Amino acid sequence: MKFHRYFLVLVMFLEISPFSAYSSENINETYKASCDEGDITSCVKIANNYFSGYDIEKDLTKSVQFRIQACNLGDAISCEHVADAHIWGKGVVIDQAKVNIYHLKAITIYKDACDKSITQSCIDLALAYGNGLDVEKNATETAAYYYEQACNLGAKDACSRVASAYRYGNTLTSKDLGNNYSIPRLTEDFNKAHSLYKKACDLDVNDSCPNLKEVEVLISWGKSCEENNYKDCVQLGSTYYKRRHPKKEMQSKALVYYGKSCDGGYIKACALSGKHYEWFGENYDPNKAINFHDKACSGGIAESCNSIARLFSRGAGDITEDLAKAATYYEKACDKNLGKACDRMAYNYKLGRGVKHDIALAISYYKKSCDAGYEGACSQISKAQTVIDLDSDCSEGNIKSCTKIASAYHRGNDLPKDINIANHYYAKALPFIEKKCENGIAESCTKAAEAYGLGKGVEKDAAKVIIYYEKACENGGGKSCYILVNAYQSGNTVAEDTDKAELYRSKYNAIFGEACDKGVIRSCKTLAVNYKREKDARNTAIFFEKACDYGDSHSCSSLGDIYYFAEPNPSNDQLKQDREKAMLFFQKGCDLAKKDTCSVVETYRKDQTNAQAAQETQNESIEINQVACDNGDMQSCLNLAKVHYNSGWGIKGDYNVSQGIELFEKACNGGIAESCYNLSEYYRFGGKNRRAKDIDKSQQLINAACDSGYQEACDTIASREKSTTDSKSFTQSTKTCDEGNSKGCFNLAKFYLTGGILGNKGVRKDVPRALTLYETACRGDIVESCIEFSKLYQSPIDTNKRPSHSDAANMLKIACGLNSQEGCFKLGKFYSEGKGVEKNFVEAANLYKKACDNKLEDGCISLGWAYLKGSGVTQNTTTGRNFLDKSCNDGNDNTCQSLGWAYFKGDGIEHNVKLGEEFLNKSCESKNAETCAGVAYAYEYGTASVSRNTSKAVTFYKKACDLGHVNSCFSAGNMYHDPDNPQQNLTQAVIYFQKACDGQDKSGCYFLAYSYENGRGLTKDTNKAFQYYQKSCELGSTYGCEAQKKINNATNQ
Repeated sequence: MKFHRYFLVLVMFLEISPFSAYSSENINETYKASCDEGDITSCVKIANNYFSGYDIEKDLTKSVQFRIQACNLGDAISCEHVADAHIWGKGVVIDQAKVNIYHLKAITIYKDACDKSITQSCIDLALAYGNGLDVEKNATETAAYYYEQACNLGAKDACSRVASAYRYGNTLTSKDLGNNYSIPRLTEDFNKAHSLYKKACDLDVNDSCPNLKEVEVLISWGKSCEENNYKDCVQLGSTYYKRRHPKKEMQSKALVYYGKSCDGGYIKACALSGKHYEWFGENYDPNKAINFHDKACSGGIAESCNSIARLFSRGAGDITEDLAKAATYYEKACDKNLGKACDRMAYNYKLGRGVKHDIALAISYYKKSCDAGYEGACSQISKAQTVIDLDSDCSEGNIKSCTKIASAYHRGNDLPKDINIANHYYAKALPFIEKKCENGIAESCTKAAEAYGLGKGVEKDAAKVIIYYEKACENGGGKSCYILVNAYQSGNTVAEDTDKAELYRSKYNAIFGEACDKGVIRSCKTLAVNYKREKDARNTAIFFEKACDYGDSHSCSSLGDIYYFAEPNPSNDQLKQDREKAMLFFQKGCDLAKKDTCSVVETYRKDQTNAQAAQETQNESIEINQVACDNGDMQSCLNLAKVHYNSGWGIKGDYNVSQGIELFEKACNGGIAESCYNLSEYYRFGGKNRRAKDIDKSQQLINAACDSGYQEACDTIASREKSTTDSKSFTQSTKTCDEGNSKGCFNLAKFYLTGGILGNKGVRKDVPRALTLYETACRGDIVESCIEFSKLYQSPIDTNKRPSHSDAANMLKIACGLNSQEGCFKLGKFYSEGKGVEKNFVEAANLYKKACDNKLEDGCISLGWAYLKGSGVTQNTTTGRNFLDKSCNDGNDNTCQSLGWAYFKGDGIEHNVKLGEEFLNKSCESKNAETCAGVAYAYEYGTASVSRNTSKAVTFYKKACDLGHVNSCFSAGNMYHDPDNPQQNLTQAVIYFQKACDGQDKSGCYFLAYSYENGRGLTKDTNKAFQYYQKSCELGSTYGCEAQKKINNATNQ
């Protein structure tokens, strides 16, 4: 055995020596022999080699066999490996009985070593019990016992670990349990925690001394609470409340302390209980929330009054919405100087929610809210005052003011939707409108006609509608003349009279014609559009041409369309198609800066060049498809149908729809699903003249096409069903929003934000309308609406339609006031960056804390950075690290990475390379290849804050390479290749050059070729060198191309 041990040392030396003549086979045989002689290290090494396939053929079964030998020789870790192999079936069959046997062997070995005061064995034993190995029923308590043993032997981390478990009543597992609490937890014991933290503190374990002080405080709070000091009961309850796992149990404990304090008259505890029952899922109970908040409200806590109001305002659980009750409690909160409650009262008076509509009172509450520091209310004062000003101006005869305020009440635009009030203001305006009409103002006559036509402030009166339109027309109101044309022509609102229709048509044409002759482009275009509506192409062209001559690019473009799409052979005296003339007008539009017409001209000229060749090809295709279709090839029938129906190419330029439909039917009946789909679209829209419309037949055909596997048909069916569903949702949201339901307004806002097709209707995208609805819903306590509004300031919508930073900040203030963790966090960002509010790091930190207290990880992270950098709070690196460590340890790779680089570079915090590397390594181990590569680069070249370290550079490059970062594979190879590197290893260099080349890295291929050409790290091989030089050349390496040519020339000489 001794011989083998000494020989093994010699072999290990020779294995890494560049002069070694011994093969890896000899080394592995030596490991086997040493293992058989009873050497544990050799058993482990050969087992590892068989497991990884390193210098030996991979063989999991043999790996397990050598692990068993090591286990039997007293290596507990090998026993655990064998147990794991039987769990997963790696090299052996899955066998739970053997799993238990080898776990017990490991435990026995650990126990013997621990009893002999071997610290690590006590820790390993504690880990085994803590991870729930089925060795005893009280596994967690036993784990605690062995951690204490290790602690008594001076193991620093063991002291703090078991102390923490006693403090929080946690498990002692080293694994991530997620939400699985099948492994029992320790009974919470502050006194034991105190004793163990004391030992850890004496051993100078990180954070143990602060934890010791914290536990001392907890113990003192507990004693004080037992003596009915209710403030300390709340403090103790809050410590439970902040814990995440198991959430319901911790919150229930907190509620016991809050409840005791509330019953004892400590009002703040009542508010905390109410807040919990109001917001948090596990113990959500709105009735209990109201009971606790009512006590707090009566005790003077404004937020609790506001919370009760909010619950009645929206209804919750079995609590029915009661706007009157809500208003009562909002008023109580406002009386206690809570700004947001005053803002809500103002909003209620403005819209008549639970109180009588009263703008003057709304203004007084907005002022009170603003004075209380609620900034969102300040901007509302002037808006509400505008209503009073409009009312005053209206009373003095200002028609525009009457109409504006009437319209606001009519639509419910920031005022209650009330047709009666709207008609009151319309009625006020009407006498002034009629008087202006009598004085010859055409526009006023038109407004009077509209008032009598729509019943705005007056009974509908069809006769007066005609009278006022006639007056408007006589006074030069061209549009009124055209309305009269339609009225007398259709006979809908007045007796049909073609003579009068023609009379007013001539007046209409004369009014707009005169204006057009004077160079008024809009008048020319209006005439052109109306002639187009009447299908009079010649006059349409005349007036579009006049507008075009006056410099209107759109009219030039429209004129081009007329000549381009006109019938080639019109049956009457209409314009004939003239595409060359169309191009002249398109070109003129292009010259007048209508850019889309430029591409039309360019495309047309190109198409002319290709048209003849395309025509010939199409004709040939038609002939081939016709023959094939006649011979029963249904796909050819479909091809031919498309030509007949869609283009008419090859058929003397004529559309032959009927023949196309016949061919579609033939192909559909012949099993071509696409043809059935095309037919379904034809019957859905009814063809060119809409006469063939047959919805039932269309549905049958599209269903058949989908059933036959034609995906476009299935997609179309799904799209139409969604459109119908969305249409119903839009209608319902409109109705509920009009009725004052904030949730309905929020849903409606989403439709207006995007627009789209709903059922058979279209909803026009209307961003300002969406923003108004979002704001309405937000002020109606819909938190999501506040958040969505705030997001739009940076959305890709038009800049002039986006809300300002200030508006976004106001909505976030409302959201945060409603205890939205996201709202508080985002508002904190606004204060931190000075967006829409004055930059204020203190306020930002307070908001981050509020978000963090409500369990938002981003809030905790930002608060951690604030403490770490002393931004808005007193700098406290321990507190900051606690927040950020937790985020990093919980798997947030961004936190690990950011914190690591900050320490690594000393960016805004202390420069600590070791600590930085620790965090970056966590990010790297979380499979973040970019982090691994970045650290490697820093160590390879050194920076102002980090010394050069080639060993660490290689380590991190290899990690990055293993994670797929190809450039790092080359960098690792290059460092192994570097003669100045103490770790130079040409064999390893070749391995990593190969990996880089396999990942299509040109430099990796070049250096791999160079290694083959010169026999560096492997056997010289000119053919392989040529292949890899060629690959590097193909990947863009000029050096590779030159080296390839050099070998090629040498071979040909």
